[in-house]
Amino acid sequence: MVLRYLSRPAPSRKACYTHAVAAANLPSSAALVRLGRLAFILLSLLALLVLLVVTLGQYLTNEEVRLPNVVGLDAAQAELELERFDITVRTYTEVIPGLAVNAVTAQNPQAGALVRRGRTVALGVNTPTSEVEMPLLTGATRAQAVRALSDLGLELGELAFEFSGAPEGEVIGQTPAAGQVLSTGSRANITVSRGSEVATLSMPQVVGLSVEGAEARLRSAGFRSIDRRPVAVSSTRPNIVSEQLPPAGQEVSLSNRVVLGVTLPARTVVKVPELIGIPLAEAQTTLARAGLSLGAIIYVTDEARPPGIVSFAPASHTLRGSPVEVVINRAGLTEPVSDIQTPSGYTPSFPGGPDFGPQTPSSQDRPLSSGADGTTGNVTTAPRLESAVRADGGRLIPFNFDPVAHGISLQPGQALKLRVEVEDERGERVLFERNLQAGQVAQADLSVYGEATLSTYLNEILFQRWNPL
Repeated sequence: MVLRYLSRPAPSRKACYTHAVAAANLPSSAALVRLGRLAFILLSLLALLVLLVVTLGQYLTNEEVRLPNVVGLDAAQAELELERFDITVRTYTEVIPGLAVNAVTAQNPQAGALVRRGRTVALGVNTPTSEVEMPLLTGATRAQAVRALSDLGLELGELAFEFSGAPEGEVIGQTPAAGQVLSTGSRANITVSRGSEVATLSMPQVVGLSVEGAEARLRSAGFRSIDRRPVAVSSTRPNIVSEQLPPAGQEVSLSNRVVLGVTLPARTVVKVPELIGIPLAEAQTTLARAGLSLGAIIYVTDEARPPGIVSFAPASHTLRGSPVEVVINRAGLTEPVSDIQTPSGYTPSFPGGPDFGPQTPSSQDRPLSSGADGTTGNVTTAPRLESAVRADGGRLIPFNFDPVAHGISLQPGQALKLRVEVEDERGERVLFERNLQAGQVAQADLSVYGEATLSTYLNEILFQRWNPL
């Protein structure tokens, strides 16, 4: 064994150097790569740690604020309120019927929570898609309120009038309340001021006075609406009040309409000429010759009746110079419809509306008799005014409506919706409403108070508007 070892050749100098390097255990290229990666990771972790420390320091130094309650506020107002505390707002949509449009429905975190500035708060906002918000109408005029409702697609429901300290015509109440969310087409009710309540007083006695003296006494007492009604003819005591409504001694409001039944001098009463069937231009000339004038012209369409003038009122006697209203059937009419203009501001005075079938004549329509020979001084009165007056001061207006008389033919099973509305000193309201079947005729006594305007609607379309006597 010793001899074998001794017989091996001695190592060269290069081999000795190689063994020396290996013995020093120097790293290879792969080891250097691994070492570089480890250094990069350590540096990144160190940078993140520094950033976290800085951020945490900034957060800990931010001031805490207590969140206000913004539920119920308008979304824009709520956002401004939170921006005062450097709070960022994020919104989401909610639909809650009855709540104002764009109102905040919820907030997270809730009101009262302590948060640091810069925090984000989520707000729910009521955003309905097929609803509108009821506007504020109180303080507006009646016309402005109706226009505001129409612009939003809402309809006017009940219109009431009440005495109040607000100016006359101003809206003083509304339902639903402002801000409530309604579906398009919903009805809204409003209450309109009638001004300060008018005091009542005992109706003075004016029977026996001259018509001028009676009117002067009534106006000095505060009455504003005074009408004359011819009820008799006298050759010895003309222009004397023989009747009055309301009667003397009755407690009435100063806004009540007062009707004076007056005796007329025989020489001022003229007979209304026959006008049926004649052209309108000829009717105007005929009336002028009789000392009368052409009044309101009402056109109807009725194939069952001849064209031209089919009725007129008053139809017997009236005061000289008075207007005479005519109803013209346009069916088959050859003369121009607008040949003669209706006097400006003139309103029909037929008791039940022009050409509404058989009517109960008014005192103006009844012949005024003065005696057996028509020349005596005896006073013969027409049927008394009291027959049309209610105990509460209202008046009963006879109303008749026959669809056939107006050329409206209803088939079996078909209905015609008829509605009559009034606007008088008690406000606006529906007086009569009924669905008429084929062959049916509407008849009723309508109660009105003071000066009144009646409107008739057929299937929700305005058909006629008139002022009863």
